[in-house]
Amino acid sequence: MQKSLEDAFFAYEGSYQIPFYGMFSRERPPLAPLELAKYHLKKSSQPFYLEPPNGSQKYDCYVFDIELHELPDSWESFAFSIFKELEKLGANLSWLTFDPGFDFDVLFSEHFAQNVFAFCLYGANPIFAKDIDELRGDDWQEKVLKLKEQFAR
Repeated sequence: MQKSLEDAFFAYEGSYQIPFYGMFSRERPPLAPLELAKYHLKKSSQPFYLEPPNGSQKYDCYVFDIELHELPDSWESFAFSIFKELEKLGANLSWLTFDPGFDFDVLFSEHFAQNVFAFCLYGANPIFAKDIDELRGDDWQEKVLKLKEQFAR
Protein backbone atom coordinates (compact mmCIF):
# COMPACT_ATOMS: atom_id res chain seq x y z
CA MET A 1 0.00 0.00 0.00
CA GLN A 2 2.93 2.35 0.73
CA LYS A 3 3.94 2.46 -2.96
CA SER A 4 0.35 3.06 -4.09
CA LEU A 5 0.07 5.99 -1.70
CA GLU A 6 3.33 7.49 -2.86
CA ASP A 7 2.20 7.21 -6.48
CA ALA A 8 -1.15 8.87 -5.64
CA PHE A 9 0.36 12.03 -4.16
CA PHE A 10 2.56 13.95 -6.54
CA ALA A 11 4.90 16.78 -5.71
CA TYR A 12 3.86 20.23 -6.85
CA GLU A 13 6.52 22.92 -6.54
CA GLY A 14 8.59 20.76 -4.21
CA SER A 15 5.87 19.73 -1.79
CA TYR A 16 3.15 17.10 -1.40
CA GLN A 17 -0.36 18.31 -0.63
CA ILE A 18 -2.35 15.85 1.44
CA PRO A 19 -5.95 16.52 2.49
CA PHE A 20 -7.20 15.24 5.85
CA TYR A 21 -10.88 15.47 6.66
CA GLY A 22 -12.79 15.68 9.92
CA MET A 23 -16.38 15.63 11.11
CA PHE A 24 -16.92 18.01 14.01
CA SER A 25 -19.89 18.71 16.23
CA ARG A 26 -21.53 21.99 15.28
CA GLU A 27 -21.06 23.07 18.91
CA ARG A 28 -17.29 22.48 18.71
CA PRO A 29 -15.83 23.49 15.33
CA PRO A 30 -12.06 23.33 14.80
CA LEU A 31 -10.41 26.68 15.39
CA ALA A 32 -6.75 26.04 14.60
CA PRO A 33 -4.53 24.40 11.99
CA LEU A 34 -2.95 21.04 12.73
CA GLU A 35 0.38 21.06 14.57
CA LEU A 36 2.75 18.14 14.03
CA ALA A 37 6.26 18.88 15.24
CA LYS A 38 7.54 15.42 14.32
CA TYR A 39 6.77 15.80 10.60
CA HIS A 40 8.09 19.31 9.84
CA LEU A 41 5.06 20.41 7.91
CA LYS A 42 5.77 22.92 5.20
CA LYS A 43 2.28 24.26 5.75
CA SER A 44 -0.94 23.33 7.49
CA SER A 45 -4.04 25.19 6.44
CA GLN A 46 -6.69 26.60 8.65
CA PRO A 47 -9.67 24.24 8.67
CA PHE A 48 -11.72 24.75 5.51
CA TYR A 49 -15.48 24.34 5.96
CA LEU A 50 -17.23 21.97 3.54
CA GLU A 51 -20.92 21.54 2.87
CA PRO A 52 -22.59 19.61 5.72
CA PRO A 53 -23.79 16.07 5.00
CA ASN A 54 -27.33 15.86 3.67
CA GLY A 55 -29.63 15.32 6.62
CA SER A 56 -27.01 16.03 9.27
CA GLN A 57 -28.27 18.08 12.18
CA LYS A 58 -25.24 17.62 14.45
CA TYR A 59 -22.05 17.60 12.37
CA ASP A 60 -20.06 19.75 9.97
CA CYS A 61 -17.23 18.65 7.73
CA TYR A 62 -13.82 20.33 7.42
CA VAL A 63 -10.68 19.67 5.40
CA PHE A 64 -7.12 20.44 6.46
CA ASP A 65 -4.57 20.70 3.65
CA ILE A 66 -1.13 19.61 4.76
CA GLU A 67 2.06 20.17 2.79
CA LEU A 68 5.15 18.04 3.27
CA HIS A 69 8.62 18.39 1.75
CA GLU A 70 8.93 14.62 1.62
CA LEU A 71 6.58 11.71 2.03
CA PRO A 72 6.55 9.89 5.37
CA ASP A 73 8.37 6.57 5.76
CA SER A 74 5.25 5.05 7.29
CA TRP A 75 1.81 6.20 6.16
CA GLU A 76 0.17 4.45 9.07
CA SER A 77 2.33 6.23 11.63
CA PHE A 78 1.88 9.56 9.85
CA ALA A 79 -1.90 9.19 9.54
CA PHE A 80 -2.19 7.93 13.14
CA SER A 81 -0.45 11.12 14.36
CA ILE A 82 -2.77 13.33 12.36
CA PHE A 83 -5.90 11.41 13.36
CA LYS A 84 -4.96 11.89 17.02
CA GLU A 85 -4.34 15.63 16.49
CA LEU A 86 -7.71 15.96 14.76
CA GLU A 87 -9.27 14.14 17.72
CA LYS A 88 -7.68 16.73 20.06
CA LEU A 89 -9.31 19.46 17.96
CA GLY A 90 -12.65 17.69 18.47
CA ALA A 91 -13.13 15.48 15.38
CA ASN A 92 -15.67 12.71 15.84
CA LEU A 93 -14.50 11.07 12.60
CA SER A 94 -11.45 11.75 10.47
CA TRP A 95 -10.29 10.20 7.22
CA LEU A 96 -7.69 10.30 4.47
CA THR A 97 -8.32 9.89 0.75
CA PHE A 98 -6.39 9.57 -2.48
CA ASP A 99 -8.41 12.33 -4.13
CA PRO A 100 -9.50 15.61 -2.61
CA GLY A 101 -13.20 16.32 -2.53
CA PHE A 102 -15.34 19.11 -1.18
CA ASP A 103 -18.65 17.48 -0.38
CA PHE A 104 -19.19 14.88 2.36
CA ASP A 105 -21.93 13.12 0.40
CA VAL A 106 -19.58 12.65 -2.57
CA LEU A 107 -16.63 11.66 -0.37
CA PHE A 108 -18.74 8.91 1.15
CA SER A 109 -20.57 7.78 -1.99
CA GLU A 110 -20.38 4.28 -3.45
CA HIS A 111 -18.20 5.59 -6.25
CA PHE A 112 -15.75 7.43 -3.99
CA ALA A 113 -15.55 4.91 -1.11
CA GLN A 114 -12.59 3.16 -2.73
CA ASN A 115 -10.57 6.39 -2.36
CA VAL A 116 -10.99 6.56 1.45
CA PHE A 117 -8.00 4.46 2.51
CA ALA A 118 -7.91 5.25 6.23
CA PHE A 119 -10.37 6.51 8.83
CA CYS A 120 -10.63 6.93 12.57
CA LEU A 121 -13.59 7.31 14.90
CA TYR A 122 -13.14 9.35 18.09
CA GLY A 123 -11.50 7.29 20.83
CA ALA A 124 -10.77 4.34 18.52
CA ASN A 125 -7.70 3.15 16.66
CA PRO A 126 -7.48 4.12 12.99
CA ILE A 127 -8.50 1.59 10.37
CA PHE A 128 -6.37 1.31 7.23
CA ALA A 129 -6.92 -0.59 4.01
CA LYS A 130 -3.97 -3.00 3.94
CA ASP A 131 -3.71 -3.09 0.15
CA ILE A 132 -5.38 -2.01 -3.07
CA ASP A 133 -7.40 -5.23 -3.30
CA GLU A 134 -9.00 -4.55 0.09
CA LEU A 135 -9.62 -0.92 -0.86
CA ARG A 136 -11.44 -1.95 -4.03
CA GLY A 137 -13.46 -4.69 -2.30
CA ASP A 138 -17.10 -4.72 -1.26
CA ASP A 139 -16.28 -5.14 2.45
CA TRP A 140 -14.26 -1.91 2.51
CA GLN A 141 -16.98 -0.02 0.64
CA GLU A 142 -19.52 -1.27 3.17
CA LYS A 143 -17.38 -0.01 6.10
CA VAL A 144 -17.07 3.44 4.52
CA LEU A 145 -20.77 3.69 3.67
CA LYS A 146 -21.70 2.75 7.27
CA LEU A 147 -19.69 5.77 8.42
CA LYS A 148 -21.78 7.96 6.15
CA GLU A 149 -24.99 6.58 7.66
CA GLN A 150 -23.69 7.26 11.15
CA PHE A 151 -22.84 10.92 10.53
CA ALA A 152 -25.51 11.95 8.04
CA ARG A 153 -28.33 11.94 10.60
